[in-house]
Amino acid sequence: MVISEGYYGLLRGWQHRRQNEVNLSIVPDLHGKVVLVTGANGGIGKVAAQILARQGAKVFMAYRSKPKAKEAMAEIRKTDADADLEFLEYDASSLKAVHAAGRGFLGHDLPLDIVLLNAGAIMSEAKASKDGVEWMFAINHLAHFALIMTVMPALEKAARDNGDVRITSTSSARFAMHSDAVSLHIDDATSKEVQEKDISGKYMTPYGFVNSAPDGKLASDFMLAKQL
Repeated sequence: MVISEGYYGLLRGWQHRRQNEVNLSIVPDLHGKVVLVTGANGGIGKVAAQILARQGAKVFMAYRSKPKAKEAMAEIRKTDADADLEFLEYDASSLKAVHAAGRGFLGHDLPLDIVLLNAGAIMSEAKASKDGVEWMFAINHLAHFALIMTVMPALEKAARDNGDVRITSTSSARFAMHSDAVSLHIDDATSKEVQEKDISGKYMTPYGFVNSAPDGKLASDFMLAKQL
């Protein structure tokens, strides 16, 4: 199993319609592969789903809104009519919903060769999630970890059958901006202040709350690597 922090220059080029600059030859043939992409309704997630499906993969597009995901699928099929796409309901702000999404995937009885942990959020004000933890920490860290642990049987099946499983987390150059002022504060993310929604901007930085998307995703990568 390979876990990587994906830098998205290839996908950004495609997203901004510089398709003549995108070298798809670096993406292998993916016929017979099953892929799960979170946050797949737009942006990097939709572009990734399109490229992976174009290379022959069966792609599960995970997103909380079925109408928006279906809209994204229709847009992809305008240029890739044979794209093999499936919707998977996925609400990263709720661990209950994340586990349900994972079990929903397992219900298809398929191996899972590639996971792209793309869903993420960043906001200027902190708030509590449905589980009582800081909202961005829940979406950018806990949801990824919970999803992978839930679909582990499908990942293990793919590893046994094919010997090659990939788990990739998208991020940005933001991860290189760490300093004492911009770092992870795990205890704060589950504090009583968060649960009572009384944060008062206490942990804000110029880049948003301390548990921002790249920070949380990096933490997910570290913890997944340790667990696996």
